[in-house]
Amino acid sequence: MDKNSATSPATAAKTKSCECCRSPLVPKWSLVCCTPSCRREYRHSCAGLTDEAYKKLSALSKSKWICPACKCARPKGGDNNNTPIRPANAIAVGGLDTSNVNTLPRGKSDGNGELIVTANCDSPSSLPSWYQSLEESLSTRLRVMLKSELTEIKLSNDEILKNICFLNEKYDEIQVQLTFNNDEIGRLKKENENLKSTIADLSSRMSRVEQHSRECNLELSCIPEFKNENLTSTVVQLASVVSCPIADTDIVTCKRVAKVNPSSERPRNVIVKLRTTDQRDGILAAVTSFNKANPKDKLNSGHLGIGGTKSPVYVSEHLSPSTKYLHAAARKAVREKLYKYIWVRNGLIMVRKDDTAPALKIRDVNDIQKIQ
Repeated sequence: MDKNSATSPATAAKTKSCECCRSPLVPKWSLVCCTPSCRREYRHSCAGLTDEAYKKLSALSKSKWICPACKCARPKGGDNNNTPIRPANAIAVGGLDTSNVNTLPRGKSDGNGELIVTANCDSPSSLPSWYQSLEESLSTRLRVMLKSELTEIKLSNDEILKNICFLNEKYDEIQVQLTFNNDEIGRLKKENENLKSTIADLSSRMSRVEQHSRECNLELSCIPEFKNENLTSTVVQLASVVSCPIADTDIVTCKRVAKVNPSSERPRNVIVKLRTTDQRDGILAAVTSFNKANPKDKLNSGHLGIGGTKSPVYVSEHLSPSTKYLHAAARKAVREKLYKYIWVRNGLIMVRKDDTAPALKIRDVNDIQKIQ
């Protein structure tokens, strides 16, 4: 044999393929026919053996193995005990299903005495169509699956787009409504400020009107109360004591009013309405002079001819409820800031820190901050 035409065993081993499926052979998973005239090699799966069955074969069994073609070439009456049996779940190596391979049909001679193998397994000529059929089947199934999935995704995307469009529309509506609401809130705030100013002005006017309706009134506090008392005589007696006499006819009305605090033990105040403002101012000035002239015996119930324990009697202008509240707040601030004087003249509250300080007018609650 020519050296150049000789093929090394390593090269031949690389190019060997299974006589059945024509797949490349792996030496450790192949079987060689023991027939001297054959010596064909097969994959163990093409011979009908599983991986575990192949591993259990001894070296002697492998050396005596006969390929399906040689077995089919034997006479029918021969010994067929060694015919391979197809396993129940034979799994092909490389992903090919060769569980249906068990024997090869009877061989035919090509004229040269060589046996042409026509096994039941996929031959090289039929393998492409099998692959093609599998590929077409898989492609069809994949197309159907992908089409179904893509249809669902498209529907889902369409639904999402609809929701997004809906949300965008709602967002635009909310933005418009928010802008409108902000403008409306700003307008209402401005209107509210105007209303507050108007209310404050009206309250001030009402307070002045109420106070003006009381300009001829006096309020007497702490006069002991009796069941059958004659308040008119008591007022005439008071004016006489402070040296500012008046007649009964100068008194328009004289009555007690309800207590602000019903649980208080102090007697109810007496409201006296005189005919003129001058009479009211005259009595107020006379009471002030009397108390200054008698610092140890200021005007009290004893001066009015009322027996029992003497109690001081206070005479002041009849103030409206709002002015009374303001007067109480001003008195509290005066005590805290150590102011010396606080008085009311014609319904106007005045304060003075000392004899040399200027007088401050307290017209509303904000003016109390002037008391520093």
